[in-house]
Amino acid sequence: MTEPLAFNALRELYKSGSEGANTPLDQSERDKYLKELGRRPPQGPKRNASETKRIDNSHTKIRSAFINQTTDTLNDEQVMGILQADPETLKSLFALGKDQKSLLHKLVDFDGEKEEVDQKNFQKLQPLLRFLLVIVPDFPKWLDSNERVPLYKAIESYADAALKSQIVLFFCGKQNGHRGSDAAIESLGITGKNRGASLKPHALHKAIEENVEISEDILRSDLLKRSLGSLDGDGLSCLHRAICPPETDQRRKWVERLVNIDRNLLGVLNSDGVTPLQYLADQSPGQSAGSSTIDSSESTKQGKRPESSKKRGHSFTGAENRVVPQERAEGGEIETSLSPQNDNKGQEKELDLGTWLKIYCLTCGFGNSTARSIMYKPDKMLNTDFNSLETHDVVSLKFLSNLSKHFKLDNLLRIVFIPQVTVEWDRNRQTEDIRPADINDCVGRVDYFLIFWWLKHEARVSRVLRVVVEDMNLPNSMDFKTSHSDQAIVRCLEGLQVQVWNWKKWDISSDVIRQASPSVKEVYLYCSGTNAVLRSWSDSQGLVLLKNLETIHLKVDQGLESLDTMRRYVGDFESALSKRFRDEQRDIKIYSNINEHIPNLAESSGQLLRPKEEGEKGYEEQEWLKVMDSFADFVDEANIPDVKGQEVKVALIDDGVKSSLEGLDMSIDGGESYVESDPNEPQSPYLTSVKGHGTVMAYFIRRVCPKAINWAVRKGVDIISMSWTIDEIVETANKADKRVANLREAIRAATEDTSIKKRALLFCAWPDKGSAADNRTYPRSLSESIFAIGAGTREGNPSPTTGDSKPDFVLPGVELGIPIVTDKRRSGTLPPRYQKYTGSSVSCALAAGLAAMILYCTRKVKGCQADRLKDHKNMQAAFKEIGLSQDKWVRVTELFGKEIGKAKPSERREYLQLITDAFLGGINLQAKLHDMKQKEKAGVNGVRA
Repeated sequence: MTEPLAFNALRELYKSGSEGANTPLDQSERDKYLKELGRRPPQGPKRNASETKRIDNSHTKIRSAFINQTTDTLNDEQVMGILQADPETLKSLFALGKDQKSLLHKLVDFDGEKEEVDQKNFQKLQPLLRFLLVIVPDFPKWLDSNERVPLYKAIESYADAALKSQIVLFFCGKQNGHRGSDAAIESLGITGKNRGASLKPHALHKAIEENVEISEDILRSDLLKRSLGSLDGDGLSCLHRAICPPETDQRRKWVERLVNIDRNLLGVLNSDGVTPLQYLADQSPGQSAGSSTIDSSESTKQGKRPESSKKRGHSFTGAENRVVPQERAEGGEIETSLSPQNDNKGQEKELDLGTWLKIYCLTCGFGNSTARSIMYKPDKMLNTDFNSLETHDVVSLKFLSNLSKHFKLDNLLRIVFIPQVTVEWDRNRQTEDIRPADINDCVGRVDYFLIFWWLKHEARVSRVLRVVVEDMNLPNSMDFKTSHSDQAIVRCLEGLQVQVWNWKKWDISSDVIRQASPSVKEVYLYCSGTNAVLRSWSDSQGLVLLKNLETIHLKVDQGLESLDTMRRYVGDFESALSKRFRDEQRDIKIYSNINEHIPNLAESSGQLLRPKEEGEKGYEEQEWLKVMDSFADFVDEANIPDVKGQEVKVALIDDGVKSSLEGLDMSIDGGESYVESDPNEPQSPYLTSVKGHGTVMAYFIRRVCPKAINWAVRKGVDIISMSWTIDEIVETANKADKRVANLREAIRAATEDTSIKKRALLFCAWPDKGSAADNRTYPRSLSESIFAIGAGTREGNPSPTTGDSKPDFVLPGVELGIPIVTDKRRSGTLPPRYQKYTGSSVSCALAAGLAAMILYCTRKVKGCQADRLKDHKNMQAAFKEIGLSQDKWVRVTELFGKEIGKAKPSERREYLQLITDAFLGGINLQAKLHDMKQKEKAGVNGVRA
């Protein structure tokens, strides 16, 4: 009776699974038939050793029966006949043998077997494999006791990588007659981790490790979307695994294929929280943090994980392994000629993997912040945009050296942007040491060579993807000296392997571009309206000689001709050049624009506000700053030894800081910009200030506390200054808003950390809206633990914009002048945009600086006791200790001017001891000072605490 039941079960399963089946089986019927063919439910009793041995023998017989066939073209009926020829083996068709291995495991895993495994034998097994997939479509997903699917065992066991690739293609490919089983495709990503506590590799991880090729069509399947980012037993994603040494051609293909399928794989974190690019840097001990070239020496090709990336006992899976969601420019996909492809017609050696990935990361459409967070660890963050210069800056080696103290560059840059600036050559350094002899006699400018020399030799930049240089004179002007000479341009850019050229100079020769950047892919050309220039560019010795050129952006001034004539000239240029590219079987995109004119910006000039004289309007407000300037000198001259951790870190959240202004470079530790722009354009960096607002705020913070570090991102800042307000929106107030919730949580975390040492004091501006019953602006309305600072007038009263509202404190904030006048510190000549400022934003910056000075003094004298002042209430009490008017004006003049200013040099340390005691709430400062005065009147010399 058993044999007919097994025969019937086989036929019914085949009928229900074959194409065009009219009566599919329900699950209970399928389970009944599979049971007749040896399948037991997972929760059923385990088989004993003799049973599993019998099953293994049956599976071996089945495999041998098909390998011994003389043909590999059996149809399904013939396959069924061979299976039914041995009723005993048929009963074990879907039974599990030793280690829970199925027949499918046995068919693709020849480890330990006598038969020679080759392509011919596998072809003879294919009719059986097709038949089995018809009967049990999910057969490829069955796991053995080690939680391995059959394809994993096939990839793990075979020695011939080509045969492994053929097996995967047979099961998963959907072209050229391959079965294309969805279950087989899905099985490539099955790890079986649900049955165990630890992560396990899936077949894709193993394929990468074994250098097995899997086609991009298979990998793009939606069934594998999550699996590409899941982690293996070592806590590595597929991309991490592909990057592991040794680097092979097949591994390189895997890397390129994976990022082309899903660029977000670049942001997947391994179990140590490290992206693939960061992991690649870890694979190369001794490699500098900024290097984009990964060492491939034998010492790094052992396939071992570096010590720094050992698993720490936590894990991530699938979609959880993502960095902060990427920023995208509006407009969808970005059209650009930038790419990391090695198609330079032999002019450059093949890119190493690290450089290739960095270029891909910077050019695939990520926002700048996302790309940098993928490329670098937080403590090794570098900049990939050099766009820190502003129009009319005076640039020297000293200027650039100061910039490099906090603005660290990678040796691969996404963009270099240089506006119209003035260059000062260092007189203390021999010019010929820097400037090559062949540009010394040039009539045109050579200035920017100094900047590019610094980039190459001091900042160690070796590759720039996009160059934008403002180097224009007026069209048809005879003043050619305003632009750089051809030879200077060549010397500036040679060796940087520029891909996108945008040196804004009229009528530049294609020979100059070819000499400086032979591998360029995209060029911006500026024609003054001369047809001879257009004809030279379209000549056989012109732009067509740039063998990688793909895109041309032509901007033409109308010049002396009529508009119709100029249109004809441009049309002739496009036709002639396109024909030359077609003749070489190359494509070229040309975008032309007539009459686009880029004028030079007129240089503005102005005069600083002079310091106010005593009795003059505004003197009292200016005196507030003078007192704090003098007190800063007082602290420096108190001869108190430095203590570890005395420095104060202030984070400024604003529109950037012009770091070169008045020595701010020396007070900045670093920064980050979260302003995202078109990935093809320069990002607004933290060290330029779009409207000057952030620069002024930074200036006043540093002025009140010179020792403050104006921003230390993710390094445990002490103070956060936010000189701005955001109106609360009615819709936001009436419904949950994720962004507001995130801001509220960030404020809570900063001000209420269980460890007072990790807390930060938050300062924001009071809204300049006059008298108001309630402040309903962000960030203050989200927390009472933020100091909201109002602006005061020259007389020390709340300004009209503050009115009788209720800020926490009032500080100077009306037409505040910048000049410093003390024996130790004096301001120089500043641009007119920084002459004066009005508003509570200035007052907020002064309050943050005052808090920094309080914290700095107390740390210097009291050490770690000063951390108590990082509590909101304690700092509030310290401000009150200085002295407040009825309108909450902070009266620094009374304490720091009239009292401290009279102290003799020998008394300064003792006075600071007294003040810091008061800040910590240990004494009544005013009463103590009163007692001291009485003792002095009574003839007691000296000061006693």
